[in-house]
Amino acid sequence: MSDGAIEVKAAGIFMLDGKGGTMHAPFAMTEDEVVRFLRIRSNKPSTTIAYYRERGKLKGHRVGDKFVYLLEDAIDFLRNQTLESI
Repeated sequence: MSDGAIEVKAAGIFMLDGKGGTMHAPFAMTEDEVVRFLRIRSNKPSTTIAYYRERGKLKGHRVGDKFVYLLEDAIDFLRNQTLESI
């Protein structure tokens, strides 16, 4: 795709499954899943995710009393973090 959108092919995008293996990254992720996808290593990963979300760096979508994170938004976060650190 030439517009910069994420295109997920049959091989897919993988992430850690939290049990020592890997799994396909879901299109919409819970907070625990996005922590594993982004490989957040902190004592309080929920606080870290909230920090990035509240500053507009990681887009989260409220569903009831929880947040859901789209795969495309998590990938954009990684791209932007990489660009900021260069």
